[in-house]
Amino acid sequence: MLDVINKHLKQSFSSDPDHVETFGNVLVRQTVFLSCVVVIALILKPDLFGLIPNSLDPMFYTGYAINLDDALAAAGNRHYFVTRWSSYMPQYVACQIFGAYWGRIALRLIMLAILSEVFWRIGKRFKFSAHARIIASLLVFMMPMFVRAFTTDYQEYSSTFYGILLVSIACTQSFTWKWATLFGVLTSLMLVSNPFNFFLIGFSGFIWFMFNFGDSKLKVSAVSLMSFGAGAICTLYAGYALFRYHYNIGNVYSPTIRFIRTYKAPEKDLWTAPGRAWLGHFGWLAIPVVITSLSLNVLKSSTGSSRRTVKMIQIITISVFLYHVYMQISKGHALETSYYWAMALAPVYVLTFLLLGTLLSRNKKITASLIPIVLTLSLIRFEIPNKLQLGAGYSLYFAIIVFLLFALGALNRRRVFATVLIVAGVLWLQIGAPSYTTRTYGGDLNSPRYDLVYGKNAMISNQVLHETIWFTEQMDQVSDDWKSSFMSAGGWSAAIIGTYIPHPFSRWILPASADLPLSEIVKDEMEFGSRKYLTIFGDPNEVASLLPRVMKQLPRAEILLNTAHRAGLGYRLVILEGNKGEFGSATILPSKLDRNIGKIFPDGSIEIEKGSSIGYATFGPYLSLTSGEYRAKLDFESIEHGQIGRFEMFSDVRESAISKSIVSDGSQNQSTIVSFIVKPSDQTWQFRTEYNGSLGMRLNKITLERLRKA
Repeated sequence: MLDVINKHLKQSFSSDPDHVETFGNVLVRQTVFLSCVVVIALILKPDLFGLIPNSLDPMFYTGYAINLDDALAAAGNRHYFVTRWSSYMPQYVACQIFGAYWGRIALRLIMLAILSEVFWRIGKRFKFSAHARIIASLLVFMMPMFVRAFTTDYQEYSSTFYGILLVSIACTQSFTWKWATLFGVLTSLMLVSNPFNFFLIGFSGFIWFMFNFGDSKLKVSAVSLMSFGAGAICTLYAGYALFRYHYNIGNVYSPTIRFIRTYKAPEKDLWTAPGRAWLGHFGWLAIPVVITSLSLNVLKSSTGSSRRTVKMIQIITISVFLYHVYMQISKGHALETSYYWAMALAPVYVLTFLLLGTLLSRNKKITASLIPIVLTLSLIRFEIPNKLQLGAGYSLYFAIIVFLLFALGALNRRRVFATVLIVAGVLWLQIGAPSYTTRTYGGDLNSPRYDLVYGKNAMISNQVLHETIWFTEQMDQVSDDWKSSFMSAGGWSAAIIGTYIPHPFSRWILPASADLPLSEIVKDEMEFGSRKYLTIFGDPNEVASLLPRVMKQLPRAEILLNTAHRAGLGYRLVILEGNKGEFGSATILPSKLDRNIGKIFPDGSIEIEKGSSIGYATFGPYLSLTSGEYRAKLDFESIEHGQIGRFEMFSDVRESAISKSIVSDGSQNQSTIVSFIVKPSDQTWQFRTEYNGSLGMRLNKITLERLRKA
């Protein structure tokens, strides 16, 4: 038995370039490799959710991944997040098979297995030893900037995965129709994930074509180009058909297309960096240049197709890096925004593997090659770079130059020392960079914070993940839970409710005041059923404080769910149904509405003096109502006789009004009543009081009643 196992291990980790791989070889190799990944993860406890640098946007994709039905119901194709199906659909499938928690992890282990196999075969081309291929792959996957991008649910993880595959194809394969088709598929997946990926796609495709053009006949090149187009188009249509015919939301790409067509850059972009000082704080910005410079040593020792491969990856790495930096800095954008920076790193990972693999292959002893792994584990585990930060500004630039010179000098002499120096130096540039706290004019820069990828903050992120899963599971106990409006109550609650996509659609509610948490319009929409549920979620003490005040504003509300999580963050969840009854009523003070004439009094009434200019004494509040029969009553007073104006209910959807004249008989307590029907297609309504410029009057209040549901 031991002889059989030993035979399989030797075959699986054979360094013979002529060795023909079998499925059994790959399976054994991946079992060993993934076991190493799991052990390293248990030791370092990496951030598995990637929320530290950006606590909100990843949650939208978590919502699509673990809560797809509710996310699609709430958003449809009205927001560009839905377009990015190549990011969230693989995770959704994995979560359906393995569960919401283990599905995310299983997907990433599968992706790591695929990437490690790609690296293994690239290493085979360069005749790397077996231990060099495995250790170099692990060192790349342990890099904080890889972990940060790869674990978040935002599109960084998919851009990283697809990007490495795309660059590997472009730099190691011939321009044939089979590889061109796969390249086209990856191109579509990356563009769907985020159109910003076109930098990497464009440079990789151009370099691939130009380096192979002389080797291929014109006919072969033409067929390959057509195959590329077919692969790209079929992938795009597959996504369109899935959401058009299976999920019935229409064109899944229309939100992004609409956004691109209608986007107008603001006169002052609040998310730009205030000056260029931040460039002197982030050592990891120099990593593409450092790795490319050091890989010149690999280029020197390579020949034939291997030499061409290194050249291609170097050109792609520097081209994408320079263009990315130019685009960000020229527009004043914050380059350190993590999800944009991650899109420039796929070729850096491949080039890092080649550099480390070359150095490790020169160490015949496996024990010597394990030193970089042990060093990386130690530096991260004991947070040494975090405690010994590099200086900022010119000090940082000087440190980078000194590191680069020492590493270049060691490459041709002490190979083991060179490997250790490069691994430690690159790690220090990521997690030992000087602290940076300056914000943009709009707030946090969303720095990747590579120094927080491992450690205590990773534990918090893991708790948030468990809390998020619990939250969606509890919400699913209520039918049509996607119709909720959400009141967050401190902590991470504002981010977690993002799984229901409420933020872009005005369904995220912040307390309006200490005594009256619900704004008037939200209260009335709950009363008339256009907002079916109100979900209060977050810190249990804050929820306990909010609940009685909310119930005071919603006397007809019924509590459908009231529960607390005993694990995770220990948050409390309360779901209220605003008004299940047939009837509903609300009193609206004229002063709460918009106007262009009239004088407001402390009691909320509005007075219009005789002879005032023609105009609206009230309009708004753009109130959503459920279908049914309604009656609006305007209470007013006037000491004069005659027609004063018109009271109307105006439908913003139909752009038509149901109105009635305001006629005074000279008494104090007078009213004008308008009855109207709300249809399912109607969305928002206005209470409009139009003054004709004749008599004086005082508007006291407007009462709205629902007489019958549809």
